[in-house]
Amino acid sequence: MPQALRRSLSVATATALAASALVALGGAGVANAAAYPTINEFSNDIVDSNDPEHVEVHAPSGTDLAGTTLLVVRSGTENSPALQGQVYRSTPLSGTTDENGLLLVTLPVNHILNSTVTLMLVQGAAPSVGTDLDTNDDGTLDEGLAFTIVDSVGTTTPNGAGFAYG
Repeated sequence: MPQALRRSLSVATATALAASALVALGGAGVANAAAYPTINEFSNDIVDSNDPEHVEVHAPSGTDLAGTTLLVVRSGTENSPALQGQVYRSTPLSGTTDENGLLLVTLPVNHILNSTVTLMLVQGAAPSVGTDLDTNDDGTLDEGLAFTIVDSVGTTTPNGAGFAYG
């Protein structure tokens, strides 16, 4: 499959997932966007590509995203169940949304895994890379975390291995 087509399919899949989440919430995600930043779109690790990845964040126009962190949370696999709930990346956001309420966050290649993974926008004391957010690996985040999840989206692999927390 040509690289451009793979990229388009990846972005289309992420956009479709975000749209289906809004439908599942009965439109609650749209109301949430007025108060908190949301993940509008993302492009993850594209097979056989060295293109950068990105997350597009939506919030009211001019919103300063300082204090918001993008987390990439891993899911366990049959070969690596201990990775369940582990923070793979923790990226503090900076900048303000444009006149359309968007901020494009460009990330290095392989920043977002191409597997079962959850992207979270959090506010408060963000955990460091390697922190286990699901210590008993039951698919539910632990109680008493020092941050607030303002938005999340999870993806799963076709074989359904692991949990998506979004």
